[in-house]
Amino acid sequence: MSKATSVAMLVQTVDLYDIRRIVASFVAVQPNGELHNIAWDFFGDTADARAFAKFEVTAYVGDRDSFGPYTSGRIWGCGFGYHDLDIVSRSERARDMGNLLARVERGLSRLNTDEGYAAEGDFGLYALRVAKILRVSQFYVRSLRAAQERSGERYRKVTGAGVQDYARTVEQLADKADFRELNER
Repeated sequence: MSKATSVAMLVQTVDLYDIRRIVASFVAVQPNGELHNIAWDFFGDTADARAFAKFEVTAYVGDRDSFGPYTSGRIWGCGFGYHDLDIVSRSERARDMGNLLARVERGLSRLNTDEGYAAEGDFGLYALRVAKILRVSQFYVRSLRAAQERSGERYRKVTGAGVQDYARTVEQLADKADFRELNER
């Protein structure tokens, strides 16, 4: 990884096939400030950086009965993993992925023992714990629609507290607005 490029966590909402999620993915911050998705060959031979490709921390947003309307914006089901399994085409990539998953599992176990468990649905804290384990200290959130219209910025850099605020805001607004409109512009 070049000194000018670093890894950051990007948090945003996703509504795919009417399944609402809040997702923290890992992106490369370019010297000019642009955020780019990480590809397997992005950082050359750096196994730790390659393993970030397609890795996500996720949670579901909202409750509903069967396929009816959403009745709340509650965040639940925090987890982590790779969202695109067809990316494993070589054994070294599979090994990199397995090493990263094991590292996060061990780290979460250690943090849960030392600091207690994150409350159910506390996506902000859960995502920050994964970032701490992976030594990622830069955070971005996708600007909510109203903020995008005011500032013109699609993403904004935040602190860890900003990640937690974003998750709480999503939870508060998810049942009051069209979920897709939280981010779409």
